[in-house]
Amino acid sequence: MKKLFVLLFTLLVVASSFANSPRSIDEKLLRTFTTAFPHAERVSWQELSNTYVVSFIENGIRSRVVYQKDGQIVNVIRYYFEESLPVDVRMAAKRSFPANSIKGVVEVSAMAESGDRLDTAYYLKMESEHNWMTVKIDSEGNSSVVEKFKKLM
Repeated sequence: MKKLFVLLFTLLVVASSFANSPRSIDEKLLRTFTTAFPHAERVSWQELSNTYVVSFIENGIRSRVVYQKDGQIVNVIRYYFEESLPVDVRMAAKRSFPANSIKGVVEVSAMAESGDRLDTAYYLKMESEHNWMTVKIDSEGNSSVVEKFKKLM
């Protein structure tokens, strides 16, 4: 009975992993993706009603890109550590929050309202002696605290 349960569970997990796989991805969209991200590895496509979501790793950075069906980028989200942060953003964070260390970064690039470029914001997970916080730094270097939590002592 236990073996049957394990087998059924395994089949369910395998079947669900293929549930949202795209039927066919437009060749133009594939070319757009491979041109923009030529070193992408472990690429996974998911088709939603109006978009494609592509998850991958490139140069050690975990990323997710959302494309409209016509190939237009909706947004790009990248997850990494301080070493990969642009120097100007790192300097702005260190200048504004000198007692904090950067523990992780979520970079969010979304299509601007004008539709002609991506606007980028950096969400830094920062730690101090007494707090954890998330700091947002926009593309112009403006920073704001998004959330802040006291550490339990």
